[in-house]
Amino acid sequence: MPAWFEKFKTQVGLQEEEQGTQGLLVPYLHLAAYKVRRSMFLVGPFKQIKNMFDSKRVVSTAIYLVSIMFTLIAAWKFHSVILCMFFIVVQFAAYIWYCLSYVPFAQAMVMRFFGREVVEG
Repeated sequence: MPAWFEKFKTQVGLQEEEQGTQGLLVPYLHLAAYKVRRSMFLVGPFKQIKNMFDSKRVVSTAIYLVSIMFTLIAAWKFHSVILCMFFIVVQFAAYIWYCLSYVPFAQAMVMRFFGREVVEG
């Protein structure tokens, strides 16, 4: 393992992989549930769930929910910190994309920015 990864594991308390993935789950599940709940108070739970599966948000919602499921599988079945962290990053990206869907033209602006960066880079 690279030194930076070992330092990261030490800082977040993931010393032993099997123990680390189990210790990671409780705060992670609370955070995932909190992110969904905190947006429900704006429009109510039923409207929020309906909005989550709107045509322009269904892909990011599906990726978000599937990445939560895969994070749990990576932790409980494979006891892999690396897989857990990968799926947490995927979940974070899906949540950001979902949030951008509420801002007019935000997704298009991000796509243009990264498209321009890839072409020029």
